[in-house]
Amino acid sequence: PSGTVGEELAALRRERDVGTASRVARVSISGATCPHADEINGVFVLSSDVVNEAAAYQKEGDPGRWLARSTNGEWYVQPTEKRGQTWGYCHCVYSSLQIGRRLYCS
Repeated sequence: PSGTVGEELAALRRERDVGTASRVARVSISGATCPHADEINGVFVLSSDVVNEAAAYQKEGDPGRWLARSTNGEWYVQPTEKRGQTWGYCHCVYSSLQIGRRLYCS
């Protein structure tokens, strides 16, 4: 066998998550009015990077900003140096990106 059942399940989840995310080419965030609105609002485009077993999105026109899944499974808009951590300008408490999900400003 190539690995334990747990390792195989983790690989399947990773494949599912990255595969699902790869079908969403662009994520648009709008409506933020907090002090970090400029960092938050905009279009995030699918990149080839994988962060915490999910595809990461880079902000169009601002390559230092990312929409990436953190270690706790929530999605954060964050700068490159914080990518994948549980810190950001805002976050989505859901583990999947779907239309209408509410983001919370930090």
